[in-house]
Amino acid sequence: MPADTMISTSYRSYQTFDVSYMNAEVTMLSSTSYAVEAGTVIDFGLYINGQLRSSKTCMTDDISGSGGWVGYGSSSNGSYSYKFLTCGVSLFKTPFAAGTLITVAIWANHPIWVQVDRSPAAPSYETPNNTGTLPPIIDPSSGIVAPHTVSVSVESD
Repeated sequence: MPADTMISTSYRSYQTFDVSYMNAEVTMLSSTSYAVEAGTVIDFGLYINGQLRSSKTCMTDDISGSGGWVGYGSSSNGSYSYKFLTCGVSLFKTPFAAGTLITVAIWANHPIWVQVDRSPAAPSYETPNNTGTLPPIIDPSSGIVAPHTVSVSVESD
């Protein structure tokens, strides 16, 4: 994901959400071949029908403590190992109907390596030269179609 670029991905809900919580998150990866720069900041936002409902800022200079990360850890696959950092938000008791547009937006001040969806149901859109402030209202298809869809996780109870 390029620096100073906002990337948004939208999905339509196929069911009503009227239970206790909904989580949305994105995972950033770091390895010896692609290390995350010191001072990297990620802004993450969850939009319902284009309106910002929850946001979080995650900072690589404070991974545990108050850095804003939902999770972090490491993994290896044979001789290759990497670290992962998960940035996300939760909505509690926020019902919405089937057909609702759910959009996740991400911005980073430095280039980051994120998971991409190999079989996307929707494209991601890039808005370059972004200042890092997530807008209160977003047009989910603004920007240009990104070369890859960012993999996001949205789940509810």
